[in-house]
Amino acid sequence: MKATVFHEHGAPEVLKYEDFPDPEVGPNAVTNVNLLFWKQLEILGSTMGSRSELRDVLKLVWNGKLQPIVDRVLPLSKAQEAHKILEKGEQFGKLVLNP
Repeated sequence: MKATVFHEHGAPEVLKYEDFPDPEVGPNAVTNVNLLFWKQLEILGSTMGSRSELRDVLKLVWNGKLQPIVDRVLPLSKAQEAHKILEKGEQFGKLVLNP
């Protein structure tokens, strides 16, 4: 695969068009920026902390020191209603769908 890459910050002259490994899923994933541009796609993401922070939070949950706030529990058949509640921001805490 060919890709436009840069190995340093700078003016457009630092951009190089060169061979690049095929994309792989994972922390160093790459994508076709032209595809994003022409299809007007968006990339959304968030980070929730490091793995060690996740382990710390899980310990709190396992020890009963941290409990999620559940706004309401709905049957799975009401998933569409639950989605509308989330879209409107009408919940405080988690919405749980019960199968």
